Amino acid sequence: MKFIVNLLADGSVVSADGEYLGAWGTDETDAFYLFTPDGADDHILLHPFFGLLCKQVACWHLGVPYDPDMPMLADRHQDDPGKPSAPL
Repeated sequence: MKFIVNLLADGSVVSADGEYLGAWGTDETDAFYLFTPDGADDHILLHPFFGLLCKQVACWHLGVPYDPDMPMLADRHQDDPGKPSAPL
């Protein structure tokens, strides 16, 4: 997969190596995007912007603090996936 996390059209969220992480969707007003981890009953992340929800999920998955400037391409993180590289 191209990105650290990939939000697919069917509502699945998968990592760059294909690991199923959970599901995404929207709230009842369609104003917020939500992420629910695999095995959870409710969402743990939400954001009004799709791209920034992707970054929130990526940071959660990597176990690093949220960084809205974090690069999202998977190949930028191969050396140390726990430490996002600096933007180009």
